[in-house]
Amino acid sequence: MSKTYTKILVAVDESDASEVAFNRAIRLARENEAKLIICHVIDDRPFGKVDATYQKQLYEQLEQDAQDLLDGFETKAKGSSLTNVETFVAFGSAKAKIVNEIIPERKVDLVVCGATGFSGLPRYIIGSVAEHIVRYAKCDVLVARSDDNI
Repeated sequence: MSKTYTKILVAVDESDASEVAFNRAIRLARENEAKLIICHVIDDRPFGKVDATYQKQLYEQLEQDAQDLLDGFETKAKGSSLTNVETFVAFGSAKAKIVNEIIPERKVDLVVCGATGFSGLPRYIIGSVAEHIVRYAKCDVLVARSDDNI
C-alpha cells in the first residue's frame, strides 16, 4: 500500500537542482492530487550589518525578486494541470525556517528538495540545507538529483 501525500513542499531558488526538484514535485502533486506549496527562503542573517536606511529597500527588492521567481514557478505548475498551488516568500535561515516553521505550520507531509542549492558548492554528496531537512524534518523527504549530480 503506497502513501498518499496531501501537501507537498518544494523550496526553490535559481539553481538547476531546484528546477529538477520542482519538476519532481509537480509530478508527485499530480499523482497524489496534492496541494503544491512552493516557497523561497531569503537568508536575511547578514542584513544586520546593513544601514537601516537601506535595509528596508533591500528587503523590498529581495522580496520582489523572490516573488517574481515564484510567479514563474507557479505559472509552470498551473500549466502542468495543477490547480491547488500556494507560493510564499520567507526570511531567515532556510534550514531552520523549513524544518521548524514551514513544515509544521502548513502540515506538509512531503518535502522535495534539490541535492544542491544556488550556492553551487557541492557539499560532499548533498547540500547542507537538503541534509538538514533530511535529518530533522518530521515528514517524508525526497532529494531530487539531476543527471549532473549522479
